[in-house]
Amino acid sequence: MQPGIRQITAREFQGEIRNPAYTHLLGSISPRRAGVLLFTVRLEYLHFPPNTESNKDFQLLMVKWEDMLWVAIRIPKEKMEIAKTVAEETGIRIADGVPTVISSTRTRQIVPGNAMNVFALENIPGHPVYKGAHPQVIRAEDEEIRRIIEDAGKHN
Repeated sequence: MQPGIRQITAREFQGEIRNPAYTHLLGSISPRRAGVLLFTVRLEYLHFPPNTESNKDFQLLMVKWEDMLWVAIRIPKEKMEIAKTVAEETGIRIADGVPTVISSTRTRQIVPGNAMNVFALENIPGHPVYKGAHPQVIRAEDEEIRRIIEDAGKHN
């Protein structure tokens, strides 16, 4: 795990979201949802670059929940428009509502109730992953992530 990234439980995450000044964006990284890592890297490196003052407004948490690993991105509420723009660029939809697991025996949410400052990251309708292109999408995404991080290293 990278420095500055904390891994926490879902219960600990529930405590993290109490401050209404922040928005929390949650996406599955294990199993990997296409677009979530690219969204995360683009948001941070292009809008809250590492080693800058603005990076203090970008926080990452890893939340273990339901045998899955979720990235939780915390940004100030007033920066949500930036996140929406990056979401459009990466084929991600910022969904109203929290991640929910539905099975034949139960329904569970990562945050009980209606958390007004927590949103799930989902793929947009018609995304190529829904047409069986998941491996190709992941390869292209990994290459773009590599380029973004490499370019950032050249400017530091």
